[in-house]
Amino acid sequence: MPSSNNDAITDIEELHRKAILDKQSTYIDPSTGFTVFTELAHLKRGKCCGNMCRHCPYGYANVQGLNNGRSHSENNNALAKSGDREGTALLVRKIMDGTYYDYTTKRSNNTRHREPSIVDQETVREIDDEPKEPPIKGKG
Repeated sequence: MPSSNNDAITDIEELHRKAILDKQSTYIDPSTGFTVFTELAHLKRGKCCGNMCRHCPYGYANVQGLNNGRSHSENNNALAKSGDREGTALLVRKIMDGTYYDYTTKRSNNTRHREPSIVDQETVREIDDEPKEPPIKGKG
């Protein structure tokens, strides 16, 4: 059931969407009270921190043991390539100009058997070639 403006938003995805539309880097998880980073915060950081964050736009690229050497293009959950400044800057601009959900909705509808997007053509590289940093404890 959709919540009215007077009701507290308790759905995490709805909270995240509202935070992104409001250009916020965080929101408060109502069930835990924890501060949660939005995709905007992660995109501004520019790379996956390896902590398996809830809204990681990089498909958990730097989470040890998770990606089994798959490239960004093979990871359907990734919206961006970890460490790609141009690609992440493009997505940050889309958030700031209000077109991010137009882009991500269109992209998610075409994840299987799709032609590479402009971002994909410029940014897809093997993640195995990147140096791995140890996870930062307490972030995410």
